[in-house]
Amino acid sequence: MDTANRYLCCSCNQPPDQAKDHLKPLTYYCLLQMKTVISLLFLLLLIQQPLAWSQPDIALQVARIDSMSDNDKAILSYQLMLRERSDLDAKTRIKILNHMGQRYFGKGDNGALIRYLDQACKLAIKAGLNREVSALYNNLGIGYQSAGLYDSSLWYYQRSVAAATKYGTTISAAKPWLNMGLLYNRLKRYAPAIGAYNKAHMIAVAQKDTAMLAACYLNLGALYAGRYTPDSLGKAKLLLEEALQLTRRQGYDDIKHKANYSLGLMMENNGRPSEAVPYYEAARNIPISEYDDCIPLLSLGHAYLKMGQLRKAQRALDSGLAKARRMVPAPDYLCDFYLYYAQLLRAQKKPEQAAAFYEQYIDLSDSLRGAQTQARIDRLQREYESEKRDNELVKKELVISRQQAALQRKNMIVCAIIILGATAIALMAWYGRGRRRKQRLQQEKAVWVATFEGEERERQRISRELHDGIGGALSNARRWFATIGSEHPHLLRESDYGQALDLLDGTLADVRQTAHRLMPQWLLKHGLVKAVELYCLQARRATSKNISFEYLGYVGEMGHRLHLMLYRCIQELLENAVRHSGASIILVQLSGHDDLLQVTVEDNGNGFDASAAEAGIGMAHITRGIEHIGGKVDIRTAPGKGTSITFELKYA
Repeated sequence: MDTANRYLCCSCNQPPDQAKDHLKPLTYYCLLQMKTVISLLFLLLLIQQPLAWSQPDIALQVARIDSMSDNDKAILSYQLMLRERSDLDAKTRIKILNHMGQRYFGKGDNGALIRYLDQACKLAIKAGLNREVSALYNNLGIGYQSAGLYDSSLWYYQRSVAAATKYGTTISAAKPWLNMGLLYNRLKRYAPAIGAYNKAHMIAVAQKDTAMLAACYLNLGALYAGRYTPDSLGKAKLLLEEALQLTRRQGYDDIKHKANYSLGLMMENNGRPSEAVPYYEAARNIPISEYDDCIPLLSLGHAYLKMGQLRKAQRALDSGLAKARRMVPAPDYLCDFYLYYAQLLRAQKKPEQAAAFYEQYIDLSDSLRGAQTQARIDRLQREYESEKRDNELVKKELVISRQQAALQRKNMIVCAIIILGATAIALMAWYGRGRRRKQRLQQEKAVWVATFEGEERERQRISRELHDGIGGALSNARRWFATIGSEHPHLLRESDYGQALDLLDGTLADVRQTAHRLMPQWLLKHGLVKAVELYCLQARRATSKNISFEYLGYVGEMGHRLHLMLYRCIQELLENAVRHSGASIILVQLSGHDDLLQVTVEDNGNGFDASAAEAGIGMAHITRGIEHIGGKVDIRTAPGKGTSITFELKYA
């Protein structure tokens, strides 16, 4: 076409060098003019065939155009009729615009469908033809749904319902409700889809519209069939069978076909291909279209393939594949035919033929994906052009959206301020709680340290009184008894005198031992490790129990107060084990490594309930003391399982 334009514009000059090997300019020009004349004559013939402009009956002319099977010829005839006939009333123009939109929908041009239906809606509203508005809104919803603009589609369906309810229009409100259900089902929003189908069902029952009633049962049953739960499958079967009952009485071959196919698909997906076969057979025996015949054959072949009936599967797939290959353009499900046929040949032990069909499946899948991509690009282009035509509406919506965005920003700022304020308050409360807890722990530690130091001072006082006071008095009494025995030798032979002297010696030893326990001189002289070892040795001598001491690693310097606290804890644990555990073996282990000191007291006694022990005064005192000096206590015991108490702390 570019070459032709150059010749037409430069006919007085010499032709370019590139055209010398093709046609001469004059010859090319003549051929182009002949082509134009032939095209005009053919166009006039097309126009003359569907229309008889001399006929006064406009309705008859519209009916003749409607009967055309060629969408392009029908669209051209409608356009010429709108342009040439100035005597068309508003109702006829609306009808023609609606029919033009439907023809474009048949061609897959959703943008043109929306454009013409929008013109028809504006004309109907302007002319006050309210009874036509509902059907136009419903068709607009279908167009927006096909274009993938689901929000707009839902809005027009809702307006169609409102118009049908308000004006009692020529379209039943059940139809937009049914379309809304289909849209929600496509979006996998099953709850509103079921609600929309139920609305359509109620209207169909009230209006005794059996066709719509059968369509409601069909779509609702298909929805439940796709969810594959035992409860939903039972509902699906009942609904689809109800749709079949209505079709047996009234006809409706398309609904009968879809209901049988849906029941077969449900049975097959539920793992019952043998029960799906009769439904597929029934669907293929209903003459709808070649497309609707191929789909049941495909599913029938797949069901037989699952059942292992390869001959029947081949017959079904052969028949469906032959029909699918004749279709132009190739349908999407032709890929599935190739895939199932490859599986069939592989089951028949024909790997080479199976590989050939699988390659056809891959090639067609790739080409269909490319076609789908191109279709998406075309759809986006049409949407872009439609948006350009509706520029004013877009501007208004943009202003509204900006206002809403500004309001949303304000709301977000307010929400952010509230959230930040609440977070700050929560952080302050958390910090205050932590600070009060820290202060409380510090106070408890100070009280515990003061109590411990007070107890130690009291022990020192009692120890001095026992050692210096009672111990001294008992020593003087012992010396006095010894002096009396030397002055009166006959008393030495008296058993009472000897028993009194032994009792006095034992009491003196007990007083001195008690004084040493209250104020351990070993700790002051030898340190923690030696003091614990000597205490264990003394306890072993004083009892019949096997008490052993182990020292591992190295215990660093921690200060006299800390050593004294640890010594008191070990002393109390060992006393508890000796008195209350009923154990025959007791182990005291002191170990140190790196900056960690660990003390363990174990026995093979009766054990006890750890939770009850923690509630006891002695264990609670030990646990609180260890925690106050920065350590932690681990108690492992059970009735009849012995006891192991370990506490550890870090030191500098």
